[in-house]
Amino acid sequence: MRLYGYIPELKVQPGRLIQVFTNILSNAIDAIQSKEIRHEETITIKTFCQKREAGSYGVIEFCDTGPGIPEAIQGKLFDPFFTTKDVGKGTGLGLSISLGIIQDHNGLIEINSTTGNGTTVSVLLPLEKESS
Repeated sequence: MRLYGYIPELKVQPGRLIQVFTNILSNAIDAIQSKEIRHEETITIKTFCQKREAGSYGVIEFCDTGPGIPEAIQGKLFDPFFTTKDVGKGTGLGLSISLGIIQDHNGLIEINSTTGNGTTVSVLLPLEKESS
């Protein structure tokens, strides 16, 4: 499902962001294909702008209806080589590399997940300051 709101043009490196979005979507696909799912499997992509104390951001959210991420491992998700996938199915580098790319863009990645309720990964990219 797509819920695209307006985001002004961002100064980014598109090829590197494609890598981030591919990593996030790959994880979401793996989650919804889990055998633990007992309901409709969906991935929703949302875009919108958000103001925070640190500034204004264009936000791209990836929400899946997978089994969620256990709280005990949420602090390790960006660690290099950490993976929950079977041997040979993942390197554990996707989110670590993605975090580095987003930090290079002065942005943020946030993960909100509750076991049994899916996961939302939010990519926040700073909006250009308007000149007065």
